Amino acid sequence: MKNRFSKIILTAGLGVSLWAAPATAQSKYEFYNQAVVAHKAGDMTKAMELYRKAADAGVGEAAYTLATAYLNGAGVALDKKAALTWFEKAASLGYEKGYYGAATILLGQDEALRDLPRGLGYLWRLDGVKVPEASYMLAGIYMGDIPVEGVKKDSAKAIEYLVTASDGDLAAASWMLGRYYYYGHEVEENKDQGIAWYVLATEQGSKEAREALEALTEPREMFAAGIFYYDSDYAARDQAKALSWFEKAGEAGYADAQFSAGIVLNEADAQRHEIVAGLLGDPREEQGDNVDQDQARANGWFERAAGQGHKGAQSTLANNLFNGFGQDADRTAAIAWARKAAAGGDADALTDLATYLWDDGKGSATEMAEARSYFITADAAGVKAARYLLGYMQVEGHGGARDLKAGIASLKEVAADFPYAYDKLYDLAIHGQGMNRGEAEEWLVKGSESAEMDLTQYKTELADVFFEGTSLFKQDVELAVRLYTEAAEAMNATARAKLGLLYYYGKDVRQDYTKAADYLSGFSSFGAGWNFGKDVGFSYQEVCYAKAIMYAEGKGYARDMDEAVTLMKGAAFGNEKWKAAAEAWARKNGKSLK
Repeated sequence: MKNRFSKIILTAGLGVSLWAAPATAQSKYEFYNQAVVAHKAGDMTKAMELYRKAADAGVGEAAYTLATAYLNGAGVALDKKAALTWFEKAASLGYEKGYYGAATILLGQDEALRDLPRGLGYLWRLDGVKVPEASYMLAGIYMGDIPVEGVKKDSAKAIEYLVTASDGDLAAASWMLGRYYYYGHEVEENKDQGIAWYVLATEQGSKEAREALEALTEPREMFAAGIFYYDSDYAARDQAKALSWFEKAGEAGYADAQFSAGIVLNEADAQRHEIVAGLLGDPREEQGDNVDQDQARANGWFERAAGQGHKGAQSTLANNLFNGFGQDADRTAAIAWARKAAAGGDADALTDLATYLWDDGKGSATEMAEARSYFITADAAGVKAARYLLGYMQVEGHGGARDLKAGIASLKEVAADFPYAYDKLYDLAIHGQGMNRGEAEEWLVKGSESAEMDLTQYKTELADVFFEGTSLFKQDVELAVRLYTEAAEAMNATARAKLGLLYYYGKDVRQDYTKAADYLSGFSSFGAGWNFGKDVGFSYQEVCYAKAIMYAEGKGYARDMDEAVTLMKGAAFGNEKWKAAAEAWARKNGKSLK
């Protein structure tokens, strides 16, 4: 292996920044600041003179800069003895890198200046101090690459010093560690570990490390490079770089890389982070999410990996096909891939397959019977999601006999992990199915707490479910209105608006303009009282229109055309449907909305 410890060039002091010190007349800092200005301007004679004055005045960094100039012959004649003097001067002034500079001379090949005890003393003095170059040099000594009498080779200690230097952002140390681990020199060979150090060294600016990464040809190794960019302590997370490596390895046929490329492109940030990180374990915080979602492209990678038998790819592809992510939904294809993923009997894969077969109670009788058997198997293996969904099947009688007792027990057991179970438990309790109606309020409270929302808002959202009905919740308009009313009486704005519109239209309830007016009071055309949140099923403009009609026709409110016009202006704002309706009303009634 090439000896990378044999020659150290010191240049750090030649590009230093100005110290943020108060500038007083002829102060030591003024000398130093003027020296830096002259140095940058290329006036080395003046710069060296001013550095000397600053150093004599006690500026350690100035002494260090002088030392590096003499060591490298930059602006002055090369003079290692003078360099040593100024390094030691810098160290004596508290600039600790001076000890390292002095050590490079005292441990070097100039016999006239060579002083091993003194040089080693300086290096050891820096042990634990953040001077990565010193740690790097100590590594070279203990590795035997820098021969020093009286110091025995100790590869383990050398590696420790290299790690310390790497922690100090010294690219040469990270590159050296990569070489050692990749080729098994002085340490047990570990190519993944070597690649990890190459990644870090590349990010620290090592050209050699970057070239080593670019030279990788084994798909497994290219995949490892992607993993270390995606999730590790060796580089800031960078999905773009990770994806590039995954796709390189994927094009070479490596299934794990194909799957990982798909995950990067497919999932929401937190989800894809957790899945890919699971390949190596120990997920980190989400950052470096710089790849746009492209689920169609992701599906292409999943299909390639799935075709090679990759279970994760088969499972994820099935999920995308079932839900229509990246392409049109295809339940038949989803079930086919899910069967392949579950072929080995994995409990999570069986749960997924059962979910697609059940399809929220929309599967065929044969499919739901099969789904129920898989949920039972997965539940026995400890999959909580299986118990949760099995509970739904049991209380609904899907895929077998209805079993309220077992289903309720299952839902209660997993409700803390699957909050929608509280909705179903409330549904069963309020309808007296397997539980006492008196328990219903308990499940309402627990449901709102698990959803981290106000009880009135939770009641409103639950009312939506019962008002519309779903495959798992039978429509119950009476219960929905009761829940809306309870929330409205507690001044929930969404519930009040929904009730007002229900009574205005007479939709599924007896039309009652007085109640409509009461619930819609407080909402003005200027935004007062509007706090509905998102996806509430109606608009600000619809409420304005309904109130305007009631004012215009004297229904629920005393007839007031001026107020009706004001509200119609609100209805015409920002919504084409209600704007058209408001303008039609204005034309019919000879009013202007301008």
